[in-house]
Amino acid sequence: MKTRVLSTLVMALALLAGSPGLDGRESPKDRFTLEQELQEARERLEAFDRALNFHERKTLRQTSERDRPSLEPALRVKFDERNRLKDDLESYDRMVDLKRQLMALPGREAFASGSALLQREGEAEAVARIAVPAFGELRRHYEMIRPAILHNFFVNVGLKDEGFCWHWARDLTDRLKVLDLETFDLLWATARGGTMREHNTVVLVSKGRELQDGLVLDGWKYAGKPFWIRVTDDKKHPWKVGQYYGGGAETQH
Repeated sequence: MKTRVLSTLVMALALLAGSPGLDGRESPKDRFTLEQELQEARERLEAFDRALNFHERKTLRQTSERDRPSLEPALRVKFDERNRLKDDLESYDRMVDLKRQLMALPGREAFASGSALLQREGEAEAVARIAVPAFGELRRHYEMIRPAILHNFFVNVGLKDEGFCWHWARDLTDRLKVLDLETFDLLWATARGGTMREHNTVVLVSKGRELQDGLVLDGWKYAGKPFWIRVTDDKKHPWKVGQYYGGGAETQH
């Protein structure tokens, strides 16, 4: 996992390295590739499906992971490869969506053209490239159980080591803060602090904007499934600016 994390971070940091000149020689299309990679992932899956015969295509689409052992060895290999291609497509789709959500945050007007726009797009893409894979990596690291509240119980009784909401907020913050963002601020948000229902998360806002203008990135909510929502659209949590910390109430969720 460490190798995967490092390679993702290197790619994200590369997006931020070297600002484009103002002479127009470098366009966003040249620098930012998530949309292109999403299209290529879609084309790879479509090409794979076209290469299957009718029986293989029908069988693979109707087979669940639970039924995989019943497949013939050759079909099992194709099943695994198709799932890998589907996972790649889903990952790129989520990264592109997160990037677009970040680009659309209030405050974007201050970065609407020229090098400022390029920098903002580069940072949004870098965040997406780190955050989306991090959901899955942290889910595996914590060995998350669904629903997440059940996982909390296992941590409380000593059957699991980590996986509280503040672990998610802490570790995602640690991964993102190395980007040293200049067009976004990375905030720690807390809802119902100091109560049995305390919840902590990461919020990204445009530089200098208030928490209410931000986007929540919550890995705990669905036990590692990527999830984000505008603060103003999250009616279940009265978010307030919190403070990064390495510990908290053991009943947090």
